[in-house]
Amino acid sequence: MNADFEKYLELVNEKRRKNKKFIGFDYHHDTPKQDGIITNLFSTDPKWMNERLEEYDNWDVFFKRAHEIATSIGKTPDMILEHWMWNYFLYKDMMKDSHIFPQDMEESIVTCGNMMDQLEEEPEVKVKLSETTDSRIGVFLMRDSRSKEYGDYKIYYTPPNDELNKIQHVGHIFPGDVNYHFFPKEGTIEVHWGRNSTKIFEIDPNEIYKDTVFRFYDDSVHCISWNHQDDEGFMWQPGDRDTIEFSFVEKPKIEILGNSQELYQLKFIDGDTNITRFENSITPNHWSACNFNYFINWRNEVYLNDKLVASHNFDPTGKRVKVKLDSKAIGDTIAWFPYIEEFRKKYDCDMYAGTFHNYLFKENYPEIHFIDPDQSVENLYASYNVGARDNDYESNKNNWRVVPLQQVSSDYLGLEYKEIRPKIVVPNKKRPIDKKYVTITEHSTIQCKYWLYKNGWQDVVDYLISKGYIVVVVSKEQTNLKNVVKYINRPMEDTINTIRHSDFFIGISTGPTWLAWALEVPTVLISGYSALWGEMKDCIRIGAAEGKCSGCFNDKDLFFDRGNWNWCPKSKNMECTTSITSKEVIDRIQPLIK
Repeated sequence: MNADFEKYLELVNEKRRKNKKFIGFDYHHDTPKQDGIITNLFSTDPKWMNERLEEYDNWDVFFKRAHEIATSIGKTPDMILEHWMWNYFLYKDMMKDSHIFPQDMEESIVTCGNMMDQLEEEPEVKVKLSETTDSRIGVFLMRDSRSKEYGDYKIYYTPPNDELNKIQHVGHIFPGDVNYHFFPKEGTIEVHWGRNSTKIFEIDPNEIYKDTVFRFYDDSVHCISWNHQDDEGFMWQPGDRDTIEFSFVEKPKIEILGNSQELYQLKFIDGDTNITRFENSITPNHWSACNFNYFINWRNEVYLNDKLVASHNFDPTGKRVKVKLDSKAIGDTIAWFPYIEEFRKKYDCDMYAGTFHNYLFKENYPEIHFIDPDQSVENLYASYNVGARDNDYESNKNNWRVVPLQQVSSDYLGLEYKEIRPKIVVPNKKRPIDKKYVTITEHSTIQCKYWLYKNGWQDVVDYLISKGYIVVVVSKEQTNLKNVVKYINRPMEDTINTIRHSDFFIGISTGPTWLAWALEVPTVLISGYSALWGEMKDCIRIGAAEGKCSGCFNDKDLFFDRGNWNWCPKSKNMECTTSITSKEVIDRIQPLIK
């Protein structure tokens, strides 16, 4: 194999720095076309891989297990190693720790992979220039119908003496198809395709360009050399043509309307990996959807008689997008909301946000339309319903219990995970207590979230009072703590004002803790039921004592019984939280004591 290993290592090391354990390339076999992983070029963590591999001592065992694995995940059994490997990774839930590059990335690295690569000639692409009646240059790319697959191309347009405003177009061209782009009749046009094919055109404003004859069906554009005799046999009559509509509301959907009896083939393709996620065939006046609800950079295609007749790349720029946060919990809402704004900024779309707590954000995000969660929006291009859904990999890209709470939202919206505080609307109110004070919250939605060390809270309250602090309890629920100021069941704006003026905040895994963190108040989080990475990073995080059971909430293999107040899946009397001593909490808050 001849390969550009410097480029390969650059790609791999970038993903290794993001803690990916396996980095490989997508593999497709022409007939049948199945998902696969290229097996002669990949990088992996040997320890991680060895822990997950099964040992087979004969072919019969391998054959039997391949069928069992494929059946369990709804895939076709396949003995080809590349296809078996893909099925195995899905079965073992290894994809979440892997990154699979699209096949064309491998082709850009491997210059000569095997004898077939050496013998195969680059499929032919013809490039033609033709001028329109409004003095534009049309660049037409035509791919030989004998080619087996689509090819990539790039077009660069540079205005005269203006390198800074160079424009780039990137696209795919399918066998037997024609792609076109229009540019001003001046400057330079460069066309690159295949591995090293290039044409450069210096446009002469005085020359007439007429390499090909063309006209659009709606008569919006036609070439300068078109004449009425060319109309014969060209124009479709009303009703002859079916209408193809693409949408991404809740999930990607293709609908075909019309009067023909044609059978269309549909493909829903991940544009980043070039993996076909779903295929179907329909006749006009039917629709088909792919059941992936989270963001995928879709490239959806429609074929008729094996010829591409329509395609659409996901592009919400300037279009209406709705994101609903499907949780009434304040903590979830605060954790998930920032990525709505990140999506809006990345794609420059017209964003509609539906949360159960719009009042927390509305004034600080003027570019977002805030609506009720279930309110409909006309002319939507795409919508997403962010939520934490148990073992539903068509809704959550990763199991929501194995990632930080904020990543649930970034995964759903196809964004890189990084911790982001939302901008909470702060009331224009004075500091409620003149002396220094600390806010605390004891209560949450399930017993294992509580700090259950005997007299733990009272010990911490007594210590803070000895250091001159007033301790304020902010909660909907009543408290039995002594010598505290009780701000119980106050309006939300009062709770926000009280927390934001406090010297620091101590809480458990609950809404007010997320609120304190969002308000940039120094935050202490006590939690043994969740993993240390399960909530926010920027806090003083106090977990279970060493050697004690902990983190069950973030173990996807343990059933989470939402309705069981006393949920403790390993039946260890909630030692994850009872083992956290008041001394440990007092010791950890010392950097905050003034």
